[in-house]
Amino acid sequence: MTAMESEYPVRLEIDPAASQNRLTVFFRPILAIPHWIILAFLGIAAFFVWLFASLSIVVTARYPEGLLRFSTGVARWATRVGAYGGSPNQQDIGSATVFFVTGGFLTDKYPPFTLDEAPDYPIRLHVQQQVEGRNRLTGFFPVRIIMLIPHGIVLIILGVFVTLATIVAWLGGTVLGGLPEWLHNFIAGYTRWSTRVSVYFGLLVDEYPPFSFN
Repeated sequence: MTAMESEYPVRLEIDPAASQNRLTVFFRPILAIPHWIILAFLGIAAFFVWLFASLSIVVTARYPEGLLRFSTGVARWATRVGAYGGSPNQQDIGSATVFFVTGGFLTDKYPPFTLDEAPDYPIRLHVQQQVEGRNRLTGFFPVRIIMLIPHGIVLIILGVFVTLATIVAWLGGTVLGGLPEWLHNFIAGYTRWSTRVSVYFGLLVDEYPPFSFN
């Protein structure tokens, strides 16, 4: 049995905290914009793949292999970019819409423009892909959405603290040229947790994600 088979089928490896360029930290969310533009278009395609995959799993208990590779690639790309420049979020507060960035600043290395694995990049998402024998019940996406409500509640609450931590990370990285280890580990833990939930929501795996920063 391999390490991947003995663990949860989604593993996000994040290198330890390291020094970063103060200038690129300051402009980090802007530097990530080209990636987010591409990912916006890839996300549209991934959405339709997600709907088709749900239907395929319910009917045939199978996630088409080529589509699974594509969705996994989008997840890898988005995870690398989110860990580099943060994930853009939108919240409606009363009649106002507030935009902010959650996570990020975990590495100073610019992410590659690729759906493939990047073994040398400091952020590495590994997904144990399962094509056959998928769970028909949880493959029906409304069921999966309901199942993730507990995770959603916890992540929303944690997201408030991560947003504050991201602001501190941006200011601290700009001034100090890097994140303190405790701050890096906190943001990394939240990123691992939210990534597992996103991958499960995306139907890439059937195993329910753990409530864990590890």
